[in-house]
Amino acid sequence: MKFFMTISEPIKLDDYWPYQVVVLADLIAKHTTSVLKKHGNINLSQWRVLAAVADKEGRTSAEVVTVTPMDKGIVSRATATLVDNGILEKVTDTEDRRRARLYLTSTGRDIYARIALELSDRNSLHSNPSEFNKELTRLIDRLRSQT
Repeated sequence: MKFFMTISEPIKLDDYWPYQVVVLADLIAKHTTSVLKKHGNINLSQWRVLAAVADKEGRTSAEVVTVTPMDKGIVSRATATLVDNGILEKVTDTEDRRRARLYLTSTGRDIYARIALELSDRNSLHSNPSEFNKELTRLIDRLRSQT
């Protein structure tokens, strides 16, 4: 026996915030990707790793997985590419030699600075007045805690 559920009214996408957030995320990803190609020829996964390390140098890959949040395999491949391209360097942890810590190279600092500058530019999609940004962050945190 098949069960079919009928919906009295379709979801109005213009009023459905989860859909709007997905659309916004896609727009931001497209804009960010264009900046990444221009300044470092890196992809979004590599950017997320680079940004996580720039935010707190010395993070491990496991810590990057936690803060991004991306799959361990994606972080591993992105990290390997960034290391191979001289953007990040892996340094063996002195307390636990099984672990490696990630640091920006001088090339990595330069690429990160150029990308961050353009993403922070007043004309950028990501730029918001301070109070609006604080309120948006508060609302996003609230939504995250409810999902």
